Amino acid sequence: MLKIAKASSREQLEGKEVFDFVPPEIRDITKNRISNTNSENKLIPRLEQKFICVDGSLIDVEVVGIPINLQGKTLIQSIFIDITERKLIYEKQAKLNEYLFKQNKQLEEFAHIASHNLRAPIANIHSLLNIYQSDNSPEVSKFVIDQLLVSSQI
Repeated sequence: MLKIAKASSREQLEGKEVFDFVPPEIRDITKNRISNTNSENKLIPRLEQKFICVDGSLIDVEVVGIPINLQGKTLIQSIFIDITERKLIYEKQAKLNEYLFKQNKQLEEFAHIASHNLRAPIANIHSLLNIYQSDNSPEVSKFVIDQLLVSSQI
C-alpha cells in the first residue's frame, strides 16, 4: 500500500481508511457495491477506479476485495493494483485503432474511385470493339481507332 499510495512511511497512512483514497464523487457507489457483495460473504468483483495518493495525485487502480472474518466481524481485505500504465496503453491502442479505421475507410473510398475510373475507359473500349466487329469498314475502323486513342489516354 505504501508504494501505490506514494507514501514514504507507514505514518503517512496511519488513521486513514481505504475510502480516504477513493475520490469523494464515487465513494458512496464504491461503499454500496462493497456492502452489497459483502453481505453475501463473497469475493468482491474486480473494480477499476481512480485512487487518491498521499500527494494528492490520482492513479488508476484495480481493486479486489476479499471478505475475512476477524474476531466475529467481517472485514474486507483489499488488494490494489496500479493499472495506470495499462490504461495509457489501452488509450493509445484505441487512438491507433481509430486512426487505422479512418485510413482503411479512405483506402476503401480510393479503391472504389479507382475501380470506377478504370471501368469507364474499359467500357468505352469494349463498346468501340463491338462497333468494329459489327462493321469493319475503313471509315468505321478509323473512327474506332481514333476513339480508342482518346479512351486510352491518361
